[in-house]
Amino acid sequence: MTRQAAFQYLHKHKGLSFLIEFYDVEHLQSMDETIDDLLIICQKNGGTLS
Repeated sequence: MTRQAAFQYLHKHKGLSFLIEFYDVEHLQSMDETIDDLLIICQKNGGTLS
């Protein structure tokens, strides 16, 4: 996936909004945990990556 496609995916499926809203918690977690959280949020909002 290109960077542009990744950005569009995160934007469309509310991943970026999630990171902005919960930055205070997410930045304290490991990168793997943050990615897992993003995957869950995006899937709940129609994303199909797994």
